[in-house]
Amino acid sequence: MAEFQLSAELVAHENDVRAVAFPTPDIIASGSRDGTVRFWKRAPGTPTAFQPTTIASSPKQYFNSVAVLPRKSEDGTSHNRVMYSGTDLIIDIRDAENVDNDHRQLFGHEANVCALDASPSGSYIVSGSWDSRCIVWENYEAARLLDHDTGGPPRSVWAVLAYDNNTVITGSADTNIRIFDLQKSRRQNARPSQGFATVAAHTTIKTPDVVRALCRFSTELTKRHPSNADFASAGNDGVIRLWKNTATGVEEKGQLHGHDSFIYSLAVLEYGELVSSGEDRTVRIWKGMTCVQTIVHPAISVWSVAVGPNNDIVSGASDGVVRVFTRNESRKADAEALASFEKTVQSSSIPAPAMDRKNIPPKAWLDTNRGQKPGQIKTVLDEDGTILAYQWDASEWKLVGTVVEPPTSKASHNGQEYDFVWDVDIGPEQPMLKLPFNRGDDVYAAAKKFLEENSLPISYFEAVAAFINDNLGNQQGFSKGDGNPNDTQPAEKPYKWNALLPHTKYLYLVQSKLALGLNKLREFNGTVHKAIQLNPRQLDHLGLLVNELTARPEKAKIDPDVKQSVVTVVTQWPYERRLPGLDFLRCIAVNEGGAKHRGGNVLEAAVLSALNLTTEDGTPPLASIDMMKDVAWGQVTANNVMMALRVAGNLFATKEGREIMTKEAGPIISLLAHITGVDAAKTPFGEANANLQGALITVAFNYAALAYNERQKSPRETNVSTPILETLLAIARKVATTQESREFQFRAGMVAGNIAAIGGAELNLVRGASVTEWLEAAGKQGEERDQRIWSVLEEIDTLLRGQ
Repeated sequence: MAEFQLSAELVAHENDVRAVAFPTPDIIASGSRDGTVRFWKRAPGTPTAFQPTTIASSPKQYFNSVAVLPRKSEDGTSHNRVMYSGTDLIIDIRDAENVDNDHRQLFGHEANVCALDASPSGSYIVSGSWDSRCIVWENYEAARLLDHDTGGPPRSVWAVLAYDNNTVITGSADTNIRIFDLQKSRRQNARPSQGFATVAAHTTIKTPDVVRALCRFSTELTKRHPSNADFASAGNDGVIRLWKNTATGVEEKGQLHGHDSFIYSLAVLEYGELVSSGEDRTVRIWKGMTCVQTIVHPAISVWSVAVGPNNDIVSGASDGVVRVFTRNESRKADAEALASFEKTVQSSSIPAPAMDRKNIPPKAWLDTNRGQKPGQIKTVLDEDGTILAYQWDASEWKLVGTVVEPPTSKASHNGQEYDFVWDVDIGPEQPMLKLPFNRGDDVYAAAKKFLEENSLPISYFEAVAAFINDNLGNQQGFSKGDGNPNDTQPAEKPYKWNALLPHTKYLYLVQSKLALGLNKLREFNGTVHKAIQLNPRQLDHLGLLVNELTARPEKAKIDPDVKQSVVTVVTQWPYERRLPGLDFLRCIAVNEGGAKHRGGNVLEAAVLSALNLTTEDGTPPLASIDMMKDVAWGQVTANNVMMALRVAGNLFATKEGREIMTKEAGPIISLLAHITGVDAAKTPFGEANANLQGALITVAFNYAALAYNERQKSPRETNVSTPILETLLAIARKVATTQESREFQFRAGMVAGNIAAIGGAELNLVRGASVTEWLEAAGKQGEERDQRIWSVLEEIDTLLRGQ
């Protein structure tokens, strides 16, 4: 069969093309890190030219999942739709040929949506996300949550496959492939969760590494393929695995070796071939168990590959170019375009690790040595001293680029030099953070330091450590292809925590959806009494505040008049209308100058508002409140209290805020104690509200860190007194023993750990609170051991034993 050749290069994106789809023979869809989704329509009469249309544009977001939703019109003809999503958390669905027709949006994920697929008949959609959730959507509504909870830190669902009308297969960062039988689960395994059913996997397959791609073999391909496989998977180990569903389970039927790095994407051609793309700059075509063609790209990564109804291939790469390849002579690019593409590939630079030139053979080596496998890369030394990379393809060595040795100069960060300074993207509408690292540094110590310096949740620890390991792995360039093709990768470094205690930094939440909150404020503003309504000018200024907090969430300049408008909403509007205002206060509190307002401080405003204790005369002092007698708990909502506690947690971000939290430690700890019901005479409040419990344990966590920090400065003078610490331990115990969330249990352990780290009399408090017993019991919950909880337990035990 003829080889694929370039058909077209589609240039318009300004950053990596992360996802592509081919919904019709003449339309291509692409999503990019430049914040756009584009549809490319083949120009009439010119099969190699496409005209772009920007379907979505959001410069502060990026799109990294695009897929086809099959659909047939009444006459039976295909009328496919396109789905796309990314860091904006919304799944958009549009008609491929008429983008303004029947536009749908799906809401439900809480982090970057990185995978999309639809069943062959289009009866349902499945999505995977960094939030560790996999959702099945029916009739454009969330119908089922596919359970990926391992009891440990949440892990991204990188790949989803709607295998047939009743079966979903997923691939995850926890290295597992999971298979879900939707039909069976409706009857047996469904349980209520967040308004829709949670479905457990009936089969879980442990693989050697992170799973990033899945694809379905058609019935015809299964019959033709020597493995007789039903589906394929691929990921970080660079191996494509072939799987067969049998009566007794799922069997691995074979492996395809050829890629030299991560595999990001898989697709299937109509006539029985696999297509793959990855970090080694290539798209590969596999017939049977053999790689029959390797298409090198002038880019570092080929993020995505898809097959069209006409069996052309489209790829999206890190150089921002969408490329189409074809076997059809009529759609092949002209000779000039083909030559230009080949020249661009040959002149492209390939990053490589430091290497000893003495061990690199001369270019003449290629004349007497054959490749050991299709796609193998070999580096050779040219006569002028240039290091060249050649690839074994179609029984000959082909030049694919010039190897660029790493520079000896170091990168600078905050006045210091490092071997690496990486950009870290922590979420939508958040600024890029810098992560410095030197060769030889401990990965886990660096991850912990990064979280502390940027005040990020400890739950990010594993993801940051994996990010460092991944980027260190990427420094290996193409050297892997130079050795024995049967070599295996060294074992991955065991997951561990490193010196968790003491934790001196504070946790706070800056992510927001204030634009939605402002819309709610505008809506509610028309329903409240005119005397307390915000005027148009105040609403406009709130819009400016949204822009400021979005652009600089922790360094925003807060206009005192605008802050006062928010306080009016929080303290004077009807209780059921206050939640958006409380969310504004949360975002204000994390900034310098955000802790106080003209009539007092935002802590009192938020807490007394949430407890429905504000009056026209203002707010009473927090210290005067009796949580049992003064609060009508039956008239208080868990969501308002949750948001007030988030305000409290965010106040730890600034010196002024910490002074307020220190001064008000007594009443705030009393509030936490009442909510958890640590006194047997008190009834727990909002025990089933996970957001409330998360906000509560975060405030407790921050108080424990504050106590440690204050005791280091002045061992005797502190408002976070020993009785308060004793209550904090009781609160931590209640959370650890009543909440199922591993993150909440872990933070509870860290509360106890930081108190133990103070030393002295506080160690006796920890001993008396039986911390090791209840923390060990929490660590044993669930089917899988949570290493984080055990690590905290071990460090506390070491402190108690005086080692």
